Amino acid sequence: MDSMREELSSLINNQTWTLVDLPSGRKEIRCGWIYKANKNEQGHFQKPEIDYNDTFAPVGDKWILRFVLTFALHLGYELF
Repeated sequence: MDSMREELSSLINNQTWTLVDLPSGRKEIRCGWIYKANKNEQGHFQKPEIDYNDTFAPVGDKWILRFVLTFALHLGYELF
C-alpha cells in the first residue's frame, strides 16, 4: 500500500495527467495495477548483467521522424 500511495503521489505531483469529464458517446480506457509477490530470486525474468538494472521506454526522436519521412518520400510511399 505504501508503494502504491508513493506512485500515485508521484503521478499527481508531476502533473502526469489531468482529470476531465468523459465526452459523451465515449468509453473510458480501463487500466489497473497488478500485484504479484515474488517468493524467491527466480520470481522475475530479468537476467543479472544483461537487463537487471536497465529499464526500457521506446521514445521517438526528431531525427528518426526525419529519416522515416525522407525514406518514404524516396520510395514514393504515402504516409497517413
